[in-house]
Amino acid sequence: MRMKICYHKQETIKNNVMNKLIKPLTYIIIISLTAILATSCSMFGLDYQSDYQNKPAPVKEETGMSCYEFIKQRSRLDFALFYEAINHTGLQDFYEAQDQTYFLLEDELFAGWLASSQYATISSVPKTVLEMFLKSYTVKGIYHTTNLSTSPVDVPTLDGIKTIRMYLYPSSSTSSANLHQFNAGFLSNGVVNYRYIKVSNLRMTNGIAHILNIRF
Repeated sequence: MRMKICYHKQETIKNNVMNKLIKPLTYIIIISLTAILATSCSMFGLDYQSDYQNKPAPVKEETGMSCYEFIKQRSRLDFALFYEAINHTGLQDFYEAQDQTYFLLEDELFAGWLASSQYATISSVPKTVLEMFLKSYTVKGIYHTTNLSTSPVDVPTLDGIKTIRMYLYPSSSTSSANLHQFNAGFLSNGVVNYRYIKVSNLRMTNGIAHILNIRF
């Protein structure tokens, strides 16, 4: 009987010690993972907007990659569908072309378009439809927050059908330095479905790219 009591006491002590060790380790792991996720974008040359108003970072150092190379590098992170769509349509050279501005969609937004268009996979989308979709998010010329202003600029997309309107919105009424909130969207019958830019001013070797917060 005494042996059983001693054994149970030992087990209780052992469990208490293990719990005391496991809890701190769990917190350390959670904090470490959070830190990695929070900094992962800067590791790949991305500067996320500085606050909830989506103020863009300035045009800084080049990524050293073409837009296609950038998407390919991030295809295992958040551009798997975009990368697959480019290869499925054979538009690799299009994303290597010079002097173009690309609006990019991460996997969540791309999946949303597939679902709303009633396609199960990238390969199930007719190539002509997919090509037009990709080109509708690209314009000729270089557009970023240092050469745009509060006056809207309308630029035709390279699908030959749509037009994107871009401008800088005064994000603060107290400081002229905050005229940097980048808005863009498709123009249709005088109406624009403006969307904020999640990551702006990514300088590629062949142009500029902006990552959307919400699909046009």
